[in-house]
Amino acid sequence: MNDFAAQRVARALRACRSLAIWLLGLVLALLSSGLAARSKLPVPAGLVGSLYPRVLVLRHSGSADGQLVASVTSLSGNQGLGLIYHSKSGKSFHLVGIIRDPAASHNFGLCCSTLYQLPIRIGRLPAGTLLWAASVGQNVSVHRRMSIDIWESQDLGKRWKPLSRCATAANSRGIWEPQFSVDRAGDLVCYFSDETSPRHSQRIAEVRSKDGVHWGKVHAVVAASAYADRPGMPVVLRVSKRRWLMSYEVCTPSGIHACAAHLRSSRNGWNWGDPRNLGKMVVSRSGLYFNHAPTLQVVRSGGKTFLLLIGEVLHQPDGHYAPGNGKTIFVNAHGGRGTWTTLATPVAVTDASNDPCTNYSSVLVALRGRLLELASDYDLNGVCRTYFASEPLQLP
Repeated sequence: MNDFAAQRVARALRACRSLAIWLLGLVLALLSSGLAARSKLPVPAGLVGSLYPRVLVLRHSGSADGQLVASVTSLSGNQGLGLIYHSKSGKSFHLVGIIRDPAASHNFGLCCSTLYQLPIRIGRLPAGTLLWAASVGQNVSVHRRMSIDIWESQDLGKRWKPLSRCATAANSRGIWEPQFSVDRAGDLVCYFSDETSPRHSQRIAEVRSKDGVHWGKVHAVVAASAYADRPGMPVVLRVSKRRWLMSYEVCTPSGIHACAAHLRSSRNGWNWGDPRNLGKMVVSRSGLYFNHAPTLQVVRSGGKTFLLLIGEVLHQPDGHYAPGNGKTIFVNAHGGRGTWTTLATPVAVTDASNDPCTNYSSVLVALRGRLLELASDYDLNGVCRTYFASEPLQLP
């Protein structure tokens, strides 16, 4: 080998070594950020995207108790779809059911679906019944009448059939983001964000039913005195025999706390106090706060009850993005009272912002000593997809 050839070989070896070092650094960076650990929720060929995840641990389901059911929304041509998944451990998910609501066909639109399992019998629906609901019809013309359609499943999400509508808009404005709970009277309650009131740009409303089919009058839960304020995106959980908690955002026309996460409580799951009371803003011990799309989860561990709250965007007290943006959970062991501590998320979303995909309405659930998260982010092709990952549950 002549000197020139030897020099070329040496340069090539140095280049390979540099490339190997760079690749190792990239892998380590991905591992430290959590990106390498996250997995993508599978979507059938021909469908576009997956977002707005929901997940629950099955109860009242016989041998399936303790397994997971998850849902996302997706699109096939001009048909909005609800996709239903099963998982035994949270390490992998497989598709078991698809909901094709005719009201979400022909590009009519489908948004912000939810998933719920009945803890008790409601009418003819036994405990363990799965409910799925979504806002439909937002893309119809100015004469639109949006509705919240409810579907039921008696086989853990494999087959679905229409059940009822808990709300239909009285005008062309929107009704969004349904959520379910059962109140102390044993009635099924449907909560949603309501734009149809002439006195409010948006409010949080509730309506209840004794059988899941026939629904009563709409009742305001959070309705700000200022017309422009927009409370919305409610999530309701029963945390004890006589206490329900609701997390939600309160969006204002301006200010650093626009769409900040708030919390309020009820003793019966129906009466929440004066609707003009906007509740308490959720703030960490160091002054951090979430803007947009908060969700709440209850975890019981070591004889204690913990509240976990996650939002789309994490801010510092001055309103700037916090270093842990897209990677932080708030934790509270005092029933939501006082300040909150922080915990790292299983799924890291590095560019979380005010966006309908990145970390939008992410969800958490505890299972067998681990904390599972489902969160949406853009893939390399710019398509919104839902990712999942779990970590050992390490609460303060």
